[in-house]
Order: sequence, then structure tokens, then C-alpha cells
Amino acid sequence: MLLRLEIEQIEGMVFPKDTDDELFIKSSDLIIKHLKNKVSSHNKLHPQARTNINQLKEVFSNTPIDEDVENVVPQAIAYVNEYLKIKRNKNFEKGSYDTKLNLIINDNQIIAARKELEDTGLLDIQVNSLDNLYIENYEKNSLSEWFDV
Repeated sequence: MLLRLEIEQIEGMVFPKDTDDELFIKSSDLIIKHLKNKVSSHNKLHPQARTNINQLKEVFSNTPIDEDVENVVPQAIAYVNEYLKIKRNKNFEKGSYDTKLNLIINDNQIIAARKELEDTGLLDIQVNSLDNLYIENYEKNSLSEWFDV
């Protein structure tokens, strides 16, 4: 028996349409757009310490999250902000970090990240785990609009 499965492509990622994960897909898209804006503004202000979307997605995705956090996005954005701050440091060396940076962030940095996110719509959602998001770097592949299963 053949079933028809419709898929949707967002930023090179492929997702089934109309699933329970639709909120997480839309949230992931908003987060990626916000991270792209951060890349652009950071690179304009600090051309000597350029970054790219893949780096920020990697840092965001590897943020250690405190237990019992209702919305993980502000904490992950605070982590990204701390990474960018360190990257601007003149002593920063490309090979001196890994994907688990072990950065220390405090409550004031999370509050600043919340303010940063006020107009993005990302505070209105409740994402309680980074595992629910689709932030990883996916490679684009060409698929037809549907395929038979």
C-alpha cells in the first residue's frame, strides 16, 4: 500500500506538514532568523571577529540548560551573546574552543537576552528543551514535493 506524504522545506530542512511539531518548527525558524540578524549586526560592528550562522547555531544548540526552565530560548541566546563577547576579545583563537564552550552566564545576562527577544515573538512560546527545536545544521537535498512510502 502506498501512502502520500507531503513535506515542507524551511531553510534547507525537511519536515512533515501539519504535525504536532509545527510550533517547534515555527519557533526554530524564528530563532534561526534572529541568529542570522545577530551574525549580520556582529560582523558589521566587529569585522575583525567575524562569525557565521553555523557557529551561532552550534553554540545555541549546545547551551547547557538549567533544570526547570520554562523557556530555554533566553538562556540559549544569553549563551550566544557571551560567546560573541568572547569572540570579540583580542586573545580569542579559533582553535581554542570546542562546541561545548562551558561559558558561565548569570541572571543579568538572561534578563538582557529576554529584553533582546521582546519584539521577536520568541518570549511568547514555551520551549522547555533544546531537543524540541530544529536548529542543527542540515544539508539541503533536493526532494520532490511528495514521495510514496
